[in-house]
Amino acid sequence: MEYIIVFLAGWFLGRIALKFKLIKEALKSMNQRELKQLMGPKAPEVTPLFHTELVDGMMRLYDTASSTYMCKGDTIEEVASNLQSFYHIDTARITHNEQQYLVIDGKVA
Repeated sequence: MEYIIVFLAGWFLGRIALKFKLIKEALKSMNQRELKQLMGPKAPEVTPLFHTELVDGMMRLYDTASSTYMCKGDTIEEVASNLQSFYHIDTARITHNEQQYLVIDGKVA
């Protein structure tokens, strides 16, 4: 009788351990696939390129390609925030005093 109880306990514990192992492997492979999908085949390009000019103590932001006025602000952080809030541009490069700034979601990185 003891052998049957030990056999059944081992059987059920083995099945539970196998289920956990299979679930863990499935989650691991799913996470790797999702990560590859998010990263894509190449890194995202950071565009467009903008530059600033100081006019009457205010920074004015212009599109470098078309020289179009975009927005203004007192600091580079305020200009980046305005660019994201007015034009919904998530990533951009801003040149200010010959220095490059990366803007991600309205914040200077």
